Amino acid sequence: MFPILNWQKLYTTKGFKMYKLYLKEHNKTGLKYLGYTKKEDAHKYTGSGVHWKRHIAKHGYDVTTTVLFETECKNELKEKGIQLSQKYGVIDNPEFANLKTEEGVSGEYGQIARKKMSESAKKRGAPVGAFTSEKVAELNRKTWQDPEIRKKRSEGISKALKGKKRAPRSEEFKRLMSEKLKGRSYGKGLKHNLKAVTCPHCNKEGKGPNMTRYHFDNCKENPFGDPQ
Repeated sequence: MFPILNWQKLYTTKGFKMYKLYLKEHNKTGLKYLGYTKKEDAHKYTGSGVHWKRHIAKHGYDVTTTVLFETECKNELKEKGIQLSQKYGVIDNPEFANLKTEEGVSGEYGQIARKKMSESAKKRGAPVGAFTSEKVAELNRKTWQDPEIRKKRSEGISKALKGKKRAPRSEEFKRLMSEKLKGRSYGKGLKHNLKAVTCPHCNKEGKGPNMTRYHFDNCKENPFGDPQ
């Protein structure tokens, strides 16, 4: 008589690991991330998204993980990943850290891109290592110095962001940014922690260049001035 096999145990012990689609939610900030893993413990796996990893590095790994789907088939994983990505609207939803649709291909886009760049470089006779991160960064800096390219890119970015709302900043984020900017120089010796001044004409109190630009001699309430 043949023994009864536990196929799920066989998959996990013989190298045939299950794919897991999970939803992570940060307990402090509420930010969510849809991802997949082949790890047995989906909670211990912190995730691989760029924006998500930065968020975890800043706020700590205080996360609730929910496994939404499990399969040993990569095609089923992809199909379910696309379905859930569309359901939650992960790309456009500010509550999610995802930058792309979850299709179970983490890291593969980068490998394909590097392979194509390498093949293209060989065809042109470019030396090995022509596309290191430092050289790419230098190339981008030089490209941005071209006024026409900079104008086209700026217009493209403005068009892509039109109508999209940025997620509201938390009070903790505002406090950290305020502390970080204190003492930083702006222009010719100006400081972030400028001294507050009061316009003698309208009694408006404020800091920085805007006060001298729109108040004092340029104030609308100044009867002898020439307001802008």
